[in-house]
Amino acid sequence: NGTVWYSTNGTTWSQTEASGVKSIGASNDNVVICGDNETVWIGDRNGARFQQTTATGFQDVAISPNGRIVGAGTNETIWISSIQSPNNWSI
Repeated sequence: NGTVWYSTNGTTWSQTEASGVKSIGASNDNVVICGDNETVWIGDRNGARFQQTTATGFQDVAISPNGRIVGAGTNETIWISSIQSPNNWSI
């Protein structure tokens, strides 16, 4: 239903305030989501809170174990950023 849930122990789950989520990517302590409105959001270490980046026009995102974020643009482009610098994207 477009909501995001998180757990710190794998047993107890809590819903975040995030909604309208199209896709989610997670690796190690990093979480990134793509919203229905084609925006990209970065989660805190456990995914409880998300902060919007400046990225727009995305249809999907993924993240690697080393913190590299890859995004698929709605205009059939591929973008790369990093968890350390989520507002700095290269095509």
